[in-house]
Amino acid sequence: MMQIMGQLGIFVIWASLDCRGGACPLLLDYRIETGARELSKTLAKEQKRFRLTENVLGGLAGLVMMAAGALADDLAGLIERAEGGDAAAQVELGLVYEAGEQVQQDDKSAFMWIERAAKAGNAEGQFYLGWLYANGYGVETDKLNAFLWFERAARQGHVDAKDQRKLVLPDLTPAQLSEARALLGNVDTSDLDRKKAEEEEIAKVGAEIGWDYADLRRAYNQRRYDVVPVLTRLARNGVGEAQNLVGYHLKRLAQVNPEDETLSREAFRWFLEAARQGYPAAQYNLGLCYLEGVGIDRNAANANRWFTMARNNLAREKLPSYQEATEEFREASEYADRYKAAMQGYASASRELRELVELGLQESKARRSIE
Repeated sequence: MMQIMGQLGIFVIWASLDCRGGACPLLLDYRIETGARELSKTLAKEQKRFRLTENVLGGLAGLVMMAAGALADDLAGLIERAEGGDAAAQVELGLVYEAGEQVQQDDKSAFMWIERAAKAGNAEGQFYLGWLYANGYGVETDKLNAFLWFERAARQGHVDAKDQRKLVLPDLTPAQLSEARALLGNVDTSDLDRKKAEEEEIAKVGAEIGWDYADLRRAYNQRRYDVVPVLTRLARNGVGEAQNLVGYHLKRLAQVNPEDETLSREAFRWFLEAARQGYPAAQYNLGLCYLEGVGIDRNAANANRWFTMARNNLAREKLPSYQEATEEFREASEYADRYKAAMQGYASASRELRELVELGLQESKARRSIE
């Protein structure tokens, strides 16, 4: 019986999934038809196994087929609304073609329907049209047109379009930027100016301190917070130690700016990136985020899981070699608080990190028992 319900659950879950950034309508797919046939076979087996009544079997099978029929009706209705000029339906139908749900995947048809909605002034359509231009789906890649449509959607308050225009803007040539101004009037280039200034500052700090993580961390602990953009660059390049330290910095900022939820969410994201690489300090910090509800909902079970990973990944206590002892002695001169150093991932504070992990495990286990 559980197998039957599990299969039925898969259909329901699949039907409610979102397509690549936009909600898809509930549409019939060949997978539903195939799934219904497979379910019928399972029902026959389960009837013998559990001696289910015909009423129960019929009810379950009927539920699946009713859902399939409703999904088919949704597609027909969606097409009718789109052809009738409903811009929201045009966007939905375009996303259906783009994702290949029930219909044959067709980027050109996706482009056609989404373009209709965009030209009708629909902000969602304008956003997705910019996305299609930016990625070359159904049309040649065109960063200028991508920017123009993102800009139009952003001016209507589309949040995602505002983010995307920032990413595309630096790719425009001076000539394309002039063309955008001619077509749209004034174009805000403050993001571009800010990015240029940031790049110049990163280059300046990098030239002064260097790009070695250990040097940057030392400067950070000397309160040279101008190294954070350089550390962020390393973090984006996949350096786990930098990802953890950037998360640590953002979490500190979030503590003094609790109204800015973006800081805590970003801190959590960087800890997660580093933790996935098996970095013990980041795994501890991630567990702490789950325990305290920083950037994520409180979850004692997840906290316990990450604390356990941190404990398992910490090297067993052993006498350091002469070279390691020398390095740890040099490291110890960089910080005053050994526990903060442990959270930053200093090898010389590994014992303190182990203590923090054990405390975290105790607290997460206590909270799990309460929950």
